[in-house]
Amino acid sequence: MNKDKKIQELVDFYGDWFKDGKTRNEGKMTSELYPYDEMFSPIRINKMTVKNRLVMAPMGNISMCEETGRPNEKMIAYFVERAKGGVGLITTGLVPVSHGIDNSITEMGKLSYFPRIDRSRTVFSGWRDLAAGCHAYGARVFIQISAGLGRVGNPQCLVNEMKFPNSASLNPNWYMPQVPCLPLSGMKIHKLINNIGQAAADTMAIGIEGVYLHGHEG
Repeated sequence: MNKDKKIQELVDFYGDWFKDGKTRNEGKMTSELYPYDEMFSPIRINKMTVKNRLVMAPMGNISMCEETGRPNEKMIAYFVERAKGGVGLITTGLVPVSHGIDNSITEMGKLSYFPRIDRSRTVFSGWRDLAAGCHAYGARVFIQISAGLGRVGNPQCLVNEMKFPNSASLNPNWYMPQVPCLPLSGMKIHKLINNIGQAAADTMAIGIEGVYLHGHEG
């Protein structure tokens, strides 16, 4: 059976630490650790108290919002269900604030499959409903603010918008190396910084406890 060279390179690159039985056993929640007092005890983060040490990792909101970026009922129900399950701190998936800067995150017609917090007060109302639903079960909420996708952005923007994807510097696109990701100008970088600051301020204004920066993408 023929194997894709690139896929095989990625597979061979993976670590194998998880095959070590000793390492796996060290991370198990066995009866020796019961009753897990520390895990279920409150923790203070600056001026905020979280009811326990359980944190939901950032995920779950891409393609679960309206095309305008407003959290829809499905997205709200998704996060509220996690709060109902008892998690102390919920962190959303990435929320880009680089529309008009990173060409790969905006769809045709200035729509997006990413939730937004930089568009209008109508969008804010969806976040307020999400926060209120989670707060009803004692959970705190942080929004993950993203500067964009960089070199791992969808190169489809070259066809849809006749614009190249962007990155911090001149880089080949991850999916199509033949497509260059153009470097951001100083003006766009300053605008991006301002957008992040404004998003943080708006987040607090709509009743969400905090933000953190998404630094995964290219």
